[in-house]
Amino acid sequence: PPTQVNCPPAGQGRAAITSSLVLGSHPNVHYIVNEQVNGNPVGTIKRRVADFQTIKGVEIKKMAGTYISEAQVSQDGQWVLFVATTGGQSELRMVRADGQGLQTLYCAPANEKISSSQWSFDQRTIVFNVVPATGMPALYLLDAITGSVQTELIPQSTLAYTPRTWLDNTHVYLTSSVPNPGGGSSQDLYILDIKKGAYQNDKNLQKVVPGLQPCGSFDSSYDSTQLLVSSCHLGPAASGSQNVAVGPTTITSEGVTGGPTKTIQTLDHAVTMLRAISPTTLLLLIENADGDTSHNGLWKMNVDGTGLTQLS
Repeated sequence: PPTQVNCPPAGQGRAAITSSLVLGSHPNVHYIVNEQVNGNPVGTIKRRVADFQTIKGVEIKKMAGTYISEAQVSQDGQWVLFVATTGGQSELRMVRADGQGLQTLYCAPANEKISSSQWSFDQRTIVFNVVPATGMPALYLLDAITGSVQTELIPQSTLAYTPRTWLDNTHVYLTSSVPNPGGGSSQDLYILDIKKGAYQNDKNLQKVVPGLQPCGSFDSSYDSTQLLVSSCHLGPAASGSQNVAVGPTTITSEGVTGGPTKTIQTLDHAVTMLRAISPTTLLLLIENADGDTSHNGLWKMNVDGTGLTQLS
């Protein structure tokens, strides 16, 4: 792996991951707020009760001189993993949900960026890309308990691979793309098996779905038995020629390694994000970029397509 530079511990060290936090009885949503204060970035991780009746979010951690991206909550609700950019340095960090135990897990080399981090369900393994200023990104695997990092996937073709979500504790969904503007619009979906060890390449990947639409999203079901896919469309904006997200959106299910599809729901709007958050519930983000924007926001829906409800 590349040498980690200027990467001191940000808090109590990795041993803090074993400490526990007494969680409340209300489900919470964690989110990022990035602001500019006197010309400098200030990143804050916040939480609020998931019914969205609480007007003001509670600050978990505010970091001056820092831009935050890609925050995600651990499976047990104890920790938030995120990418922090400070002073031009890209760092993978985590903090406990009460703001304690802030720590830096990995720093990218100078002029390179950490992106597309994904934390496994058992909270042991984190995969992420390190993207150089030029050239192909490489995919790394970090043991969140020991802190060890290994190079997991180096492409040997013109394709770049992006971690998207874990299927189970040893398999990760990746999407492929050609890293240039002329590389085409569709993406293929693959599975990476981390049991095959370090320094894998394209030939080690299993292709699951060819030609995913560029507008849309996917996730594995909560029990990892189904692949859920939402597909909207890119169309020209009324005010110009640039393509934007438009409906309708079709949400389908199929086997986790591909196969026949079943339509769950068809919506008139552009669904740009889909997540399975419980055995019975999906979260949807509707983002109509042109025309009717009155439905834009966060929604929930039952996995059978019923109960569509706007949350925010």
